[in-house]
Amino acid sequence: MLLYLKRVKKTPVKKKKSTARRVAGKIGRALLTVFLIFVITCTLVGGAVAFYIINFVTPQNINLDSANLDSTTFIYANDSKTNEPVEIAQISGEQNRVWVSIKDMPENLKNAFISTEDMRFYEHNGIDWKRTISSFGNLFLHFYGTRQGGSTITQQLVNVLTAAGKNSSDYGRKIQEIVNALDLEKRYGKEQILEAYLNTINLNEGCYGVQTAAKNYFNKDVKDLDLAECAALASLPKAPSTYDPRNHPDKNTERRVNVVLKNMYKQKKITKEQYEAAIKEKLNIAPKKTVSTRGWFEDMVITGRSERP
Repeated sequence: MLLYLKRVKKTPVKKKKSTARRVAGKIGRALLTVFLIFVITCTLVGGAVAFYIINFVTPQNINLDSANLDSTTFIYANDSKTNEPVEIAQISGEQNRVWVSIKDMPENLKNAFISTEDMRFYEHNGIDWKRTISSFGNLFLHFYGTRQGGSTITQQLVNVLTAAGKNSSDYGRKIQEIVNALDLEKRYGKEQILEAYLNTINLNEGCYGVQTAAKNYFNKDVKDLDLAECAALASLPKAPSTYDPRNHPDKNTERRVNVVLKNMYKQKKITKEQYEAAIKEKLNIAPKKTVSTRGWFEDMVITGRSERP
């Protein structure tokens, strides 16, 4: 009997595999090249910015102790029966501001603003570089659907207290802002900066600072605000008129619940019980005060004051 052996040709699997490897290798090298170009570009841009800052940008030496801020004037007169001073009028310009000490502000208020505006406030030196780089990268690569803010509480305070750079380009203004913020943190403590910020922030309806806002929206001193009310005020800085709790209660509630209180809970600034109680609370907004014209007594006080040597 004769046996015949037949050779069976194998499918060239190795060639397919080697082709796939070559394609994957080309893609990998292309991605690596793009990454290296990005790193080199960032290094060059960063070096140019650093050179510009070192040689051309100087801090403006902001003085928090003598900041030029509009404040509300209180007029008192002695009560005829008790002979005790009684407030009879308040006079303010475009900015209604009453300065309060950080010691008279509830912890929930401070935590609400920090958790929302600058969660690493106590860790950075005036600039949150992670947020700054992310914000800068988003301008070109669009990681996020909307423009991301990278300003810390210190940077926001700098913008309120200085006018320099506002007529320059966005990049020039941002660089000046960074330099000022770094310098401010070298000369003042975190609590001083936070106090100044919470007394100067625009909270709509002519309110600058948390004390006047607490009086305007809730008819309370800031020290008496509860958690939900603190969160309502902390919802305002992003867009004061949009999130006004009196004029746009639904939008304020949405941001208060889904952003401010949620951030506070995630960052362990409040307990689950506090969080659940606060999101269920319905705000009791005070009636809007009517603007009255200045009376003869106020005019007499102002005139007498201005005529004093």
